[in-house]
Amino acid sequence: MEVVKCETVDLDVPPTSEIVIEGYISDSEAAMEGPMREYAGYVPPGEGTFKPVYHVTAMTYGNQSSCRS
Repeated sequence: MEVVKCETVDLDVPPTSEIVIEGYISDSEAAMEGPMREYAGYVPPGEGTFKPVYHVTAMTYGNQSSCRS
């Protein structure tokens, strides 16, 4: 299988990928997430919870153009 290097992380991906989102999960930063609504409008009871933050470093689209943050 043919692969190409990602732009900002040490991974290889197929060159035919529709979209590749590169980044990292912080081990020291968390943010409130939830509660999430269901498609029918149901909202689970309770508060949201703190989850690790994912930082996006690059996005590559199927047309091989890229957008960095």
